[in-house]
Amino acid sequence: MKSNVLIIGAGMAGNGAAYHLAQQGVRAKMVDKNKHYGGQTASFSFEEKYVFDNGPHLSFTSDERIRDLFADSVDQSFETIANRVNNYWQGRWVKHPAIVHMNALPAELVTQCLLDFVKVQERQPYPDPENYAQWLIGTYGERFKNLAEVHLDEEVVR
Repeated sequence: MKSNVLIIGAGMAGNGAAYHLAQQGVRAKMVDKNKHYGGQTASFSFEEKYVFDNGPHLSFTSDERIRDLFADSVDQSFETIANRVNNYWQGRWVKHPAIVHMNALPAELVTQCLLDFVKVQERQPYPDPENYAQWLIGTYGERFKNLAEVHLDEEVVR
């Protein structure tokens, strides 16, 4: 069967797309710039003794279905660790990730950030961001970029 769907990237999102397409009976071809699948969740071995992670191997999800999917993908060989990552801003603790826990911030600031976010959604995406600041502006807006870059980017573990 020939596929007319191409998935670019074999990370979590690409694999998730392939999985859901397969559930619908759609065959897809997946390509990646790397020789391995998994994207930032992949690991590699060195001298057949050491294993290194390419990126973070963690998930903040509370969705049981996703947790089960992750557990099954590693034959139930995983560890659950309670995280306590927070951001400290002007005497307030803001849970991580800050973008979804803005309720800890002053209402006026939250309103300004939300208005910026709406403006961002109404315009063209930021063309090829070259750094974190540009990505923040293109994704969430200038106000959140200023907040995140200056104050919330330094995560504090309590």
